[in-house]
Amino acid sequence: MRTSCVVAGMLAAAGVAYGIAPALVVAFVPNDAGMAVSILLLYVLYPALSIALGVVIAQALCSLWWVPGVFAGLFLPLFCFAMGASVGDLWLYAVGYAAVGYVAAVTGFALMRDKHAAS
Repeated sequence: MRTSCVVAGMLAAAGVAYGIAPALVVAFVPNDAGMAVSILLLYVLYPALSIALGVVIAQALCSLWWVPGVFAGLFLPLFCFAMGASVGDLWLYAVGYAAVGYVAAVTGFALMRDKHAAS
């Protein structure tokens, strides 16, 4: 139950990060700084969220294997709608975020398994 609540919270955080944050950038950041903030979103915040989600689901990877894909899948419609970009330009980012999330999940799973085997 605890893991599902955490996953629901992380997916809600994805909705906020992918939908609301870019909308706030468009609304309040001047055009000169908007590109820099967008780059920070795409290359710092979103990969960090994917890593955090992967670490969280590593405890229950067998039942939550689908979460990084859904997390990355939310990126395309929410970010593109908020920023007014086309999906064709950003699909590679979604694939990258899914890959980062899966690598973090598998790495966390392997480290926890090794930790349990050593004790």
